[in-house]
Amino acid sequence: MNGYEFMGAYWLPILIGLYIIARCGFRCWNRLMRHMNVRKAGWPPAHLDADGDFKADTEE
Repeated sequence: MNGYEFMGAYWLPILIGLYIIARCGFRCWNRLMRHMNVRKAGWPPAHLDADGDFKADTEE
């Protein structure tokens, strides 16, 4: 069995494996960037409360 026959017979598991690898890579990168942003700017930002909801405008 050569490579083309293998890929023809098992294309779905190969695609699922590639999807899992790509998803894991994206999440690792995303979490790294999120960690660096929170470390740099702190949490919560001025426009959010402690659990991440937008603050209510009480300046009326």
